[in-house]
Amino acid sequence: AMIVGIVLTPFVLHRLGPELYGISAAAGSVLQYLWLLRGGLGSGMRRFVTVHYHSGDRELADRYWSVGFWWSGLLRLLVVGTGIAISRLLCTFFRLEPGLVTDAVGGLVLIFLSAGVMDVGAIYEIPTYVTGNTSKISIVRIAGLWLRVVVVVPAFLIFVPSLRVYAGAVLLAEVAATATLAMLASRQHVVRSVFPKPQFGDPSVRRELFAYSGLGLLSQAAAILYLATDNLLIGRLYGPATVTEYSLGTRWMPMIQTFLWAGVSALTPLLTQMEAQGDMERTRRAVLRASAIVTAIGVPMCLVPCVVGDVFLTRWVGPEYTHCVNYMMAMLIPLVIGIPLDPMWMAMQARGRIGW
Repeated sequence: AMIVGIVLTPFVLHRLGPELYGISAAAGSVLQYLWLLRGGLGSGMRRFVTVHYHSGDRELADRYWSVGFWWSGLLRLLVVGTGIAISRLLCTFFRLEPGLVTDAVGGLVLIFLSAGVMDVGAIYEIPTYVTGNTSKISIVRIAGLWLRVVVVVPAFLIFVPSLRVYAGAVLLAEVAATATLAMLASRQHVVRSVFPKPQFGDPSVRRELFAYSGLGLLSQAAAILYLATDNLLIGRLYGPATVTEYSLGTRWMPMIQTFLWAGVSALTPLLTQMEAQGDMERTRRAVLRASAIVTAIGVPMCLVPCVVGDVFLTRWVGPEYTHCVNYMMAMLIPLVIGIPLDPMWMAMQARGRIGW
């Protein structure tokens, strides 16, 4: 993901311009707010399907899968529909130039559709996640990201570059990745069907699923306040071009954090399996080892960009964006403190202590 972002960003930015690129970045921030409407059901489904599958109660695991699948589907429609409905309002909110509004609205609609498809893919990751074969999910996601490059670059060379062309290419790549994840899920034989019959669950299953998932929204809301709110306020006060400058500096924090978290979170289904089997000592050793490794990798990843970031930005997107290194430092230096704690958060999540 980091490499694809480095490859695509200057190519897309210099063809769309800072205004349309800023609108696309702000759309991501709006989506983070809208995903709160989905109730965080993905985290609950991962937890309960994994626990009950490895405890031997596959019937109950299948019930949690079916209930979560359909409730998340209904709430996903609400999210995507809301995003599409406010697309034109967003352009007004950010005071976009009138000549760019038509393209921006069309592009935003496709961006929200792409996000919905990506979320379907995240649900289809769960049966594979339960087995602990998370490397298979990573391979599909990597292929999907590189497919994005393969589709976007020719699309911009063949057609007139626009936000609609970019978002349409991204949508195509997401559809391919989601279809592959669905086929992969069906081969795991964790659940009876990857497209279950409509089932909205008995009150106890539904209540437990929503209660656990709701707690996960607290950390999601905190992350939104930290980055997404900034994008929206900056866009409103200073325009979408300034959102582009801000995003070029601040994007490295979530990218590095996601990179490190991907390695740590791959242990989550295994620790949940250990919990189902009552193995506490292996869990403790795994968390300590993961903390040592992620610290050794993560601290240099945060500090090096703070030293050479201005040079990198000049070569990457141009000297006019060199000052964005200040945003980079403001985000990455505090992250150094949080990195060693990631394995602990992962272990608490794996063992159902999400409330803490």
